[in-house]
Amino acid sequence: MAQPTRQSLGDRSLAFALLRDCCQIPWGKKNGQWTTPSIQIKSGFPWDILIELAQWHGVLPLAYHGLKQHYWPKIPPAIQQQLTTLFHQQLQRNAQLLLTVKQLLPALAAEGLPILPIKGVLFALSVYGNLTQRRVRDLDLLVDPEKLPAVYGALQRQGYRERECLSPAQQARRWATHYEMLLENPATGIQIDLHWRLVPAYFGCQIPVAHLWERAQGETHQGITFYQCAPEDLLLILCLNGAKDGWLELQRVCDLVACLQQYPDLAWGQLWQRCQEYEGERVLLMGLAMARTLFTIELPPWLMAEMEGDRTVAHLSSQICQQLKSGLCLTPSVVEQDLFPLQLQRGWGSRGRSLLTLLLPINERDLAWIALPPWLDWLYYPLRILRLLAKYPLWWIKREK
Repeated sequence: MAQPTRQSLGDRSLAFALLRDCCQIPWGKKNGQWTTPSIQIKSGFPWDILIELAQWHGVLPLAYHGLKQHYWPKIPPAIQQQLTTLFHQQLQRNAQLLLTVKQLLPALAAEGLPILPIKGVLFALSVYGNLTQRRVRDLDLLVDPEKLPAVYGALQRQGYRERECLSPAQQARRWATHYEMLLENPATGIQIDLHWRLVPAYFGCQIPVAHLWERAQGETHQGITFYQCAPEDLLLILCLNGAKDGWLELQRVCDLVACLQQYPDLAWGQLWQRCQEYEGERVLLMGLAMARTLFTIELPPWLMAEMEGDRTVAHLSSQICQQLKSGLCLTPSVVEQDLFPLQLQRGWGSRGRSLLTLLLPINERDLAWIALPPWLDWLYYPLRILRLLAKYPLWWIKREK
């Protein structure tokens, strides 16, 4: 990416401001009337940058609705056509994923294998209210760790395969040390991100899957009956997802705001107690700080005091929001992305333990790279370093996209 000029920086900042404005419109309806948009469109508006940012941040469907509501007559016809084409492509993808879910969940339930969908099309239906406002790329399914082998086998019978070919011993090692696996159906191209934990082991905030199942609730949308996490759990999971990605996608913040709008009567006291139990206070505060800085949300006064009194959360949220508002599409380095969650932990002891867990684990890529007998397992650690150096020779450089 060429070094941006002062003019191009101004265009990118303006494009992001309109993008954020459009994303906020669905949540700005008061007394049956839409709130007045804040961005005035003038000749020469950088529409190409807005489309780039909408795709980068995963909010093109949401932005499309906002543009149609307030700005459509001011958009050049060629840009209108491009936006409409991209929107319908995503809508078609969402419909394909919904059809897959309709077929897959009953098949798994028939084998006694209940699933907790997280994010995805069912999240769009239950939180956004429809499939047209959220980009969905794959299916995220959470399973009880004890039932993981059975679910894995059932998905294989449904035609889903892994990219890495692991032996049974390597597979068992991956299930014990990792938290997710990617499966794909070659016939349809549909991908499933199968989770048995929510985040990697080096995260300080860990939510036991058994606790989520205890509080899960049944819901039915468009003829699909499924389990959904309790609203308080769902909000914390969304904050965890944002922390995992460094909060660099606007879609993560929009998901959080949509959840707050859908569940206005959250039990904040219970949620805070769970955050303390799971060491996730800063994870929650970081997400709420991002949502409050970029959008308009209301929070209990005591929670506002917790958020404003945490200097780490205030510094990180301000820094990331300024980067987002600049309109630059920055990809963090591997190290930056992995170390970000450590900054949300309280206490150097907790951070130290997480750092060791981050540096030492062996994952399925290490296992697929070379197969060693059990008595040589210790060699995976130096070999992991060699593999990572070969894959990320310039990992310390932040790349621009």
